[in-house]
Amino acid sequence: MTGRRVVQYLIDSFLVGIIPALVSIPFDQSNSTVIHVIGGIVSFAVFVLIGLLYWVVFAHRQNGQTLGMKLLHLRVISKGGGQANMAQLTIRWICLIFDAIPYTWPFTGLLGFIVILCSRDRQRIGDHLARTLVIATDRTAGSPRYMGAETRYEPGPGPSQE
Repeated sequence: MTGRRVVQYLIDSFLVGIIPALVSIPFDQSNSTVIHVIGGIVSFAVFVLIGLLYWVVFAHRQNGQTLGMKLLHLRVISKGGGQANMAQLTIRWICLIFDAIPYTWPFTGLLGFIVILCSRDRQRIGDHLARTLVIATDRTAGSPRYMGAETRYEPGPGPSQE
């Protein structure tokens, strides 16, 4: 299931990056360094705004799911077992800065991936700090599963392990 998280992250990152990339095109056509710098600032501001709206607001309104998560049947929940709140989703989003280290393709996100592999509940840095879990929503066993192999999500006072 960790593979699903990687593919989901790539899909969502692509979607978040489309508009800032398009916004930068006119600035990149200029021969002026000042225009290039302004374009970089504008593109970054658009990227941050879209990232906040997508990873936090949209995900919260969609019950903890981005479009990539919906496609791959994943969902973010609070470690206590309920829906992740806006503060938790914001922490997860901000922590993508750390999870994405190193920032060189094709190794982007390697730190987050290593943390997921070493984490009992398959949590990345943002999940640990936000106290969230990513679960599978395909109901093959009757209830959504944690990204960890032996753990299941059970509604109630909190998650339990089998």
